[in-house]
Amino acid sequence: SDTDKNSLPGAENWPQTGSLEESLQVLIREAQKRAGQSLSRKSAEKLVEIYGTRALQISDSIAQDPSLAQPLSPNRAEVLAQVDFSVSQELASSVRDVLIRRTQIFFRASDQGLGCCDAVARRMGKLLSWSPERIDQEIQAYTEEVDRSRRWRL
Repeated sequence: SDTDKNSLPGAENWPQTGSLEESLQVLIREAQKRAGQSLSRKSAEKLVEIYGTRALQISDSIAQDPSLAQPLSPNRAEVLAQVDFSVSQELASSVRDVLIRRTQIFFRASDQGLGCCDAVARRMGKLLSWSPERIDQEIQAYTEEVDRSRRWRL
């Protein structure tokens, strides 16, 4: 198979150290350094955990626009730059795609991402040239998805 010979995208240029933990620490430090120290340690760890060496691309985008280091949800490590990465590199095309599949905030945040869906929709709207109506539709669709997921609870 291809992966016998070629690295997965997040493993390309992996730091060669004595252990996996050392390699992860090298990447975390480099992610923070590239972001210009606007990226928290917790967020750098999360980016490396999810994206491997591709976390450095996200850090580079944060260096260009430090506002992208803003956490998506309180007490969570995911950052706004992940929305940009999801759109530009992973071809995400809906708020649901970003918050459910790409960041998994839907499953991991106590509010299931309702607190950040407006910001995500606005950012995606800017990146994808959405109309104000499309932004509102995306917010509504995500809110309905969260509501649907909560129906089974008593």
